[in-house]
Amino acid sequence: MTNSFLNTLARAEREALATAESMRDDLISLRESLPELEIDAEEAALAPDDIESSWKKGEEVPLMKYLEAQAAAVRANARHQFAISRLAQLENRTPLVERVVADSLVPVIERALPGVQVLSTFATVDSMPAKRDLPVASIHQRTPSEQREDGTLAGELTLMYYRSPIHRQLDAEDIDKALATAGMHATVSQVASVADNADELRIKVKHGYSQAPTSLPWTI
Repeated sequence: MTNSFLNTLARAEREALATAESMRDDLISLRESLPELEIDAEEAALAPDDIESSWKKGEEVPLMKYLEAQAAAVRANARHQFAISRLAQLENRTPLVERVVADSLVPVIERALPGVQVLSTFATVDSMPAKRDLPVASIHQRTPSEQREDGTLAGELTLMYYRSPIHRQLDAEDIDKALATAGMHATVSQVASVADNADELRIKVKHGYSQAPTSLPWTI
């Protein structure tokens, strides 16, 4: 079925992937530089103490060398802290580019919403689907997937349900029961409707095995 909303999600994912790729080199460079910057900061912090120890032993060390060591320690620490801050900023700005947990929930939500097309995405889309695409649901992955050694998954998601006036409102209890039936331990919280005939749920999967088929019905 041709679905303009599916195309909107696919386009948003391509844009997110491009943004993440453009930030990749800077992230790698910063992560690789942190260990060396940390060592430099630790070593520089010891230099003024070493000079003070020398003075206490009666050794002659020029005052200028001590002042230079203090300045070098401040500079090394500042460079280290800047790199940490810069890395955190880049990581926060880098869009999520995987939807492992969201993919896993697709068949679960499909069973809870018979006849409704359910799409998974890692991209943020603010636009509403066209009326011809209703009803449709999207599962937006909000946090990186936690994939444990025992094969279980965890993550936080937003379920959006876009409907016509003739369709009933999304019920958190229905989704909660569907997740429990699938053996997924999760919490579901209702969020007030974000717009006319658009309902939002927040889902936090704490523990569950993937319910996704080998290949999903759509990919970007």
